[in-house]
Amino acid sequence: MVKKWLIPLFALILLLSMTACGQNKTAYESLKQGSAKLAEADSFEYSGALALQLDTKSAAEAEETQVMQMLSNVEVKFSGVQYKKAKKASVNLELNLKGDMSFSLAIPVVVDNENIYVKIPQIPMLPLPEEITGKYVHLTKEDIEKLSAEAAQSKPDLDPDKEKQLSKELGDVFAKHFKEDDQLVKVSRKKSSADVPDHVKQVIEYSITNDSFPLLVEKVVKNLIPDIITVLNKPEYQEMTGVQADTLENYQKSLDGFTTDELKKQLTVNEAIAQFGLDGSGYLSYLRDKFDFTSTEENGDKANTAFDLSFNATNINKTKAEVVIPKKEETISLTELQEQFGTSFLSP
Repeated sequence: MVKKWLIPLFALILLLSMTACGQNKTAYESLKQGSAKLAEADSFEYSGALALQLDTKSAAEAEETQVMQMLSNVEVKFSGVQYKKAKKASVNLELNLKGDMSFSLAIPVVVDNENIYVKIPQIPMLPLPEEITGKYVHLTKEDIEKLSAEAAQSKPDLDPDKEKQLSKELGDVFAKHFKEDDQLVKVSRKKSSADVPDHVKQVIEYSITNDSFPLLVEKVVKNLIPDIITVLNKPEYQEMTGVQADTLENYQKSLDGFTTDELKKQLTVNEAIAQFGLDGSGYLSYLRDKFDFTSTEENGDKANTAFDLSFNATNINKTKAEVVIPKKEETISLTELQEQFGTSFLSP
């Protein structure tokens, strides 16, 4: 049952960041303006983490059990800097798996216009050839298109003006369905549900309870998602996103007949909250989503799942952090990487 509900539940808690808009216009407008300001920012530094904890006791099949055990205690940390006009960015990813099969991976990534550089990580129990250890794989625009079957077929048109218009229309959809929701409130730093960074001057929270959660899910599935599909079905957005009409139609059909009856019986929400922070200049500079729930199997077994995502932006439009582009001798091409492993990643 955990696997059945896991993806939609995590997707829903992320939607809290977008759907929270209530009768408290001051809180909503502050959040809306803060989001818009961050979207328009040219540069900023950022950091954050994603932690996932799964109870694996109820995993039924051996393969499922193995996968669930690997994901039972996962933490992903990230930090970096972004420069929009210069089209440069860097991010350092750190993956930590805890438990019996614990190990850590560090993966620096650098973006320079249409080029991406990914540092080959040191993978425990998998020694790599000396020729590539510690080097960056240089991915060109052509490499990226070949590596993505979807990109090769649909070739999305990432037009900034269309992106801004799509964002506006989706924002209007969210506001339409959640304008009566009064769960979005401003709180003082002292009364906030968790510690927030020093640069946060205003805290806004959106929370749901075990009683209100099924109602929220039903609203999302029956009202919000159909309207989102209507927007994405417009020809100009299909071309931009690469999402085809038949894909959207099939997804809509999969939601037909949805009820929350099973959800109410099998899932208990222990904690669900989205926390937002605005800095002194009104930028949305902090986000934290926490979701903790317990699922009950038909045989009465219970399993707990906890999800915690945080994002922190600093030095907005003030950063002087440097994006270091790897030197030629520090890189290898995708073809050279394939030759080292004796295989082609591009073959079907």
